[in-house]
Amino acid sequence: MVGRQVILSGDLDVKSPSTFIRGWRPNPWRTQTVELVLQNGVHYLSIYEKNTTKSTKFEDFELKDITEVTMVPSKTHAHAFHIVSGGAPIIVLSGETSMVSRKWIWAIRKALFPRENIAETKKLFLRLVPNADTTRLNLALGIYIVEVSAVAMEMTFTSDVDRACTPVVPFSAVVPTLGQLRLPLTTLGRVTERGSDDNALVIVETNPDISEHGALSLYFATTDGSHESRSKVISVFKNVLFQATNNLHDCITYSNWDFDDQL
Repeated sequence: MVGRQVILSGDLDVKSPSTFIRGWRPNPWRTQTVELVLQNGVHYLSIYEKNTTKSTKFEDFELKDITEVTMVPSKTHAHAFHIVSGGAPIIVLSGETSMVSRKWIWAIRKALFPRENIAETKKLFLRLVPNADTTRLNLALGIYIVEVSAVAMEMTFTSDVDRACTPVVPFSAVVPTLGQLRLPLTTLGRVTERGSDDNALVIVETNPDISEHGALSLYFATTDGSHESRSKVISVFKNVLFQATNNLHDCITYSNWDFDDQL
């Protein structure tokens, strides 16, 4: 359709809230295909029967006068969130995982509240320092592109950033060396700094209770070792975490972030 832009699409569990009085009312927590759509300057949620050719559409929910998009308690869905208009929810949805729900919340809020102080993805070039955890995960050693957003910290190994970076040598001849790692922000613990100006490290820790990797400590050194670059790394983590907390406070209620005094 001309002028129709699909911002995000995927399968979500959908239900109408108990206060909903319109005629459309699916069975509680029915899995549907959902699209976040922008058409003629208006945002919609288009709800379809799952796994169809999208000819079976339940309804277009016009996202008008929306005041909040936030996580909501549910007895059956740990990752449920609702969209609120006029002080009352108009629809309740849930992703299969917390990351899916946060992705949808983030996309909807960014579309509806463009002036909100949303943290964009920040990119850093950091050298991963070997320790017991890099050995346990069989992580490649060298320079990584570390992208920090309000959703996750993503690491991608690259050998093209720093000429001083040595080739990757796998720890095991059987298990391939891991060159990528994604850590949801809600699994992060402390972000701290250690060492002198000439040999400083930024340490990112995960919470062992909610991280799939257990207790994990990643040690990073700046590519040039300068105090300015180290301060930039700390500042990026600080700003992204605080902005994510402010913008999606209900979405990340179960986060265990620990802001060190030096942050």
